[in-house]
Amino acid sequence: MLQRSNIEFNVVEHCNLRCRGCDHGSPLLEKRFVAVEDFARDLQALARVLHVKELRLVGGEPLMHPRLLDFLRVGRESGLADRMVLITNGVLLHTVPSEVWKLVDRLWLSIYPGIRPKMTVEDCEELARQHGFEFKVRRMDEFRLTVLNHRIDDSRLVDEIYRKCALAHVWACHTLYDGRYYKCSPAPFMHPRLARLGIDFDESPNDSVSVYGDPEDVEERLARYLADPKPLAACSYCLGDQGPLFPHRQLGDSGAEWLAEDHHSAVQEMAERLGTARDPNEGLFVSITSSRTHN
Repeated sequence: MLQRSNIEFNVVEHCNLRCRGCDHGSPLLEKRFVAVEDFARDLQALARVLHVKELRLVGGEPLMHPRLLDFLRVGRESGLADRMVLITNGVLLHTVPSEVWKLVDRLWLSIYPGIRPKMTVEDCEELARQHGFEFKVRRMDEFRLTVLNHRIDDSRLVDEIYRKCALAHVWACHTLYDGRYYKCSPAPFMHPRLARLGIDFDESPNDSVSVYGDPEDVEERLARYLADPKPLAACSYCLGDQGPLFPHRQLGDSGAEWLAEDHHSAVQEMAERLGTARDPNEGLFVSITSSRTHN
């Protein structure tokens, strides 16, 4: 049985906020509510070969799903995880049924500038005391540039970003999505996000692994995948946790201004910064050029 610290599951892909820089690409994705039955089937398949400390229900915004309670129940019954964690922006916390507080082991609240949920931090702290779950607050005044609007053509830079990526290797933001296991949270959504830019992105076999099949075979494939040092195809459009910080803000309805951003300078700065940490005899990374232009 393989062991990991945690795994994420996106119960919805859309959100009631439109944060610029969302590494799931939620402001650019269509509305999608995952079926509880698909969730149960995927967890059952994965639980045959893997055990995690935390199963994190995320989105988009997970509180938008009308069957949130069923997801929490199924997650607990699956035996996949020791703890159930709910990660939310808090806007809809005042609407959830009270049974939610009996099913979560941790509530993780992200607070964004200008967003004032009806349920306050003090309210959540009181609920945590009453029901015995852990409560954690993250203040998101800044976002980090993660997913890009163009491909990084320098394979050495992609390798270096992946090697240092905390999403994959430290924070373990691994994701179960449509019956496949991904090493990071942005990768499952790279295709639909890039499609908005007219980029035809096809993930490689190295990007994820199916959790279905003979358990022995699944465990072997998953172990090999987790140990593989090669970056994902999605890494060619991602800065991981290495990108520059910028002040948080909400996008317009279409998200067009985000899609129109030119990220070449950020990638070039990344190449120079990571390059200076290497053996000077090897030189710096080569300049980055876009393989596609978006109008």
